[in-house]
Amino acid sequence: MAEPFVFCFSPGPGGHPEIMLILDLWCACGVCGHPQIQRFYHATPFHQLTLSALRTIAQSAHTRGGYECENCGSQTGPHDVGESVTRLAFADDAGELVAFASELSSVDEPLVQWQCSPARRLDPQIQPVRHPDEALQVHEELSGELVERVFGRCFGAKVCWRELAAEWAADPQGGAARQLSSDCWLVMDESPELAREWGEELELDEPWQLICLPVEGDFALPTHTHPAKISGRWQGWMPEQVRQKILDAEVTCAAWINPVPARQILERAFEVARLSFEVHEHAEDVIFGEIVTPRESAYPGEVSLQGIMHRALYTGMTPGEAARLTAEEIVGVLLGVWKT
Repeated sequence: MAEPFVFCFSPGPGGHPEIMLILDLWCACGVCGHPQIQRFYHATPFHQLTLSALRTIAQSAHTRGGYECENCGSQTGPHDVGESVTRLAFADDAGELVAFASELSSVDEPLVQWQCSPARRLDPQIQPVRHPDEALQVHEELSGELVERVFGRCFGAKVCWRELAAEWAADPQGGAARQLSSDCWLVMDESPELAREWGEELELDEPWQLICLPVEGDFALPTHTHPAKISGRWQGWMPEQVRQKILDAEVTCAAWINPVPARQILERAFEVARLSFEVHEHAEDVIFGEIVTPRESAYPGEVSLQGIMHRALYTGMTPGEAARLTAEEIVGVLLGVWKT
């Protein structure tokens, strides 16, 4: 059986990307006791998803419960949900977070336990699993440190940038660097030259590339022609004192990025979607063009790997997330479910 194409992202209101979670609820009719499982494919704004927001979603998943009992016809509701499971997989294939919620009727908050599965992708066809996997460790709390240790990446790029900004503010003269993901380091220093020197200090040889804010010009992205139209612009989330210093050229905020994983994610997504495409290698960039469906519907444009890396820095994403979102936009446009 061929692997299905799975959308991690969807276009939300105003074109702001939303990321998909899976919510499974174990219910039992309050009248006859008939059991039933409810599944929801829940989309939440990507740029607003933090660890705190994910905890809230996991703790409140049961409030979605409600249906007509197929056995006796009684109306059920959230009070008939015994347990819930919330699944989130990182769009850059770093892995999956699973939250198991119980004691939903407690006067305190529901009890939520977490499990982390590295290198697992989102699978909307996965069978509902009620209890934690005995082969994996159960965590009572989900912290940023745990996410970084297990998945090799920060939970979110924007939080990572803010933490880096605080570190830099404590010692502006020395600059600061922080690893966002296995394919990306964030750097803050006084000039582009000093930011480039961080590459030597971190031993980032080719194919690693340095990209600095502000990123201008055409991103060569599928549904946008200029950064001003892209959701998640850095001017909106970078700390004020840093934002102004960037504009005044008093500080350089940059990302050292290895483009290879992003390219692999883009190519794999196209292949799973059964798109044919041509890859054009240039000295400074890789261009994906002639993108065509099996029914010969052609995508009216091309995609730049440099543009994807620019998008990651500009919007606060990992390079892999930017690659996956870009691929899904293209597939969505060709399927008519994502408007340009």
